[in-house]
Amino acid sequence: STQSTWGVLMVLEFTAVELCAVGLVTLSLLYRYSAKSVPLYIKAVVYITWLLCFSIVALIPLDVYLTSQVGEQGQDFISLRTVWYSMYWVTFSMTWVVLPIAQEVEDAGDFTQKARIKRSLKNLSLIHI
Repeated sequence: STQSTWGVLMVLEFTAVELCAVGLVTLSLLYRYSAKSVPLYIKAVVYITWLLCFSIVALIPLDVYLTSQVGEQGQDFISLRTVWYSMYWVTFSMTWVVLPIAQEVEDAGDFTQKARIKRSLKNLSLIHI
């Protein structure tokens, strides 16, 4: 039991280091490949989306380890399942709702932010209907 607890702690530490590295790499990619004229809120949305997608690589070893150790019974598997579901639905909503609206807001030629949002929602409704 002590050896199993030690193994879980090592895998959790490794996953934490991986997630920090993924965050820094994502930040450096965003800094390198985004234009300076892109607004900060667009960069933040893209960062969150990329971070969620790239963090899958960091969470797979933890998932495999917990599944092999806990098997069919465990509580750890249920909490990791919640993480996977959350990542899926946040990524899904960012891809199909938030990012298209943000892109249309930036492309709209209206003068006020309210008019840009209104135009983007109108354009997206024409595309999806």
